[in-house]
Amino acid sequence: MNSLFPGTPNTILIIGIGNEFRSDGNVGRIIARTLEDLDIPNVSIVESSGDGVELMRLWAATESVVVIEAFEGAGEPGAVLRVVAHEGALPLDMFHSSSHEFGLAHAIELSRNLRDLPPSLIVYGIRGKNFSGGTNLSPEVERSMTQVLGMILQDVKALQDVSRPEEEF
Repeated sequence: MNSLFPGTPNTILIIGIGNEFRSDGNVGRIIARTLEDLDIPNVSIVESSGDGVELMRLWAATESVVVIEAFEGAGEPGAVLRVVAHEGALPLDMFHSSSHEFGLAHAIELSRNLRDLPPSLIVYGIRGKNFSGGTNLSPEVERSMTQVLGMILQDVKALQDVSRPEEEF
C-alpha cells in the first residue's frame, strides 16, 4: 500500500480496515486491495487494523476519505451500510468488531469534537457473518463486495468531479 502519510488535500484516501485472520473481518482490506489494482488517479489506498489513533493520523489533512469495514449487528449477513460520517454519527453499537477499544466510530467522533474531521468522510460497512479465526469470507459477504466496489467507484468519481477546478473560458 502507499506511504505512511497518504492523505493530501487533493487526494481521495481509501482505508480498508480488517484483520486478515478473522474471516469476514478482513473484507475492508480485500476491497482496498481490489481498488488498488485499479490504479485510480488521485486516490491513495491503505490498509489498517482499525486502531483509532492510526485512523486519525491517516486522514489528517485529507479532504476526502472513504473507509471500508465489516460490522456486527442488525441486518442480514452481507448487508451494506453507507454512512456519510461528516454529516452524522456512526452507530457505535455496530462498529465494535475491532479488537481495539478505540476504533473507527470513536475516532470519527473524537475527530468531530476536535474539529479535525475530514470535510468528506464516507464509511462503508458490510454486515459480517463469521468473525472467527480463518481467512475465507462467507458467501454472503463475498457477494456484497461487487456492490460495494461499484458504490465506492461512484463516490470516488463524484468526489473527483467536485474537487476539479472549473476550466476558465
